[in-house]
Amino acid sequence: MASFRINVTGIRETISRIQNWDKKMRRAGLLKIGRAGAKPVKAAMIRNAPQDKNAKPPNTWRKSVGSKVKIYRSGTVMFFVVGPRAGYTANVVLKTKFFRGKDGRIHPIPIDRSKRPEMFNQMRRPSKYSHLVEAHGHVIAQTKGQTRAAAVGAMQEKMAELVAEV
Repeated sequence: MASFRINVTGIRETISRIQNWDKKMRRAGLLKIGRAGAKPVKAAMIRNAPQDKNAKPPNTWRKSVGSKVKIYRSGTVMFFVVGPRAGYTANVVLKTKFFRGKDGRIHPIPIDRSKRPEMFNQMRRPSKYSHLVEAHGHVIAQTKGQTRAAAVGAMQEKMAELVAEV
């Protein structure tokens, strides 16, 4: 997965105010800030996701994109991950001349029309092949700078909003 690091640093007073909150409140605030920062990154990944023209529906990778926010126990360090969800599976119908058999090998579809199925069903887990999708320069690599700026802006905006509430 293409990744980048964002360090959001604002006014020192703002950060010290957040650190002075009690643990539950600080955790809830950091979760909101993390979700706000993950939104533009997730939108960029969905927008730039390639479609599989050989499968129906063609947008399984796009549908699998999700985000997760994690906060360390200290309650002052937070990170978010955006990418294909691990548990997402989709049943895809393929139109192809070859298929992968139970033995793992690729076989041509039989020429005899009576034996030849027109379509094949396949279960897909985009988390297993997303690294191949990004290896071709798709997804967020195209808009990395814009995405980073949007994420930082959203996080700082949410942080200012939370500090103003308290």
